[in-house]
Amino acid sequence: MSTIRQFTLFVFILLALPFQVISQQQSQIETYCSYNGFGLSKVEIPLTAVFQAGPGKEGIPSLENPSFLPVDRTHFLHDQEKVIGVYVDGVSKAYPVKIMNYHEIVNDRFGNEHVVVTYSPLCANAMAFSAILNGKPQTFGVSGLLYNNNLLFYDWETESLWSQLMGKAVTGEASGKKL
Repeated sequence: MSTIRQFTLFVFILLALPFQVISQQQSQIETYCSYNGFGLSKVEIPLTAVFQAGPGKEGIPSLENPSFLPVDRTHFLHDQEKVIGVYVDGVSKAYPVKIMNYHEIVNDRFGNEHVVVTYSPLCANAMAFSAILNGKPQTFGVSGLLYNNNLLFYDWETESLWSQLMGKAVTGEASGKKL
């Protein structure tokens, strides 16, 4: 091979290499973000800000229809322990943070009102939402993913991902809808 051809081939490889690396990085990001099995259609957030957070989908089990104790029977709680307080339609409930640390999502009811209580242990952020979407109650679970280091949860009905901080779906069929 002539020196000119070798030099041209060398320059071509040098110029093409960064494009191959960028392509591989994007592919790795897409694979990494979809690791937990969620389809990433109608995405409203940058995928580069979504990360896997330990256990995969439902690796942390959500709670459905939890049981509650009257205050005088909550001996396992100390006076200084933190709880997430939710008040809906004249009903008050307290969700101990030490339990929310292990479940992150509680699907509950306040009379006829379906509510999802969410807790992101990484940033100690708690929020509660009406779990009614398009007139139908939804059930939510732990996705095992984070967006901006905060909880992304998902609904069992469409498997859309929901941002806790934005209170809206950021991927999937429900994308853009708010709780």
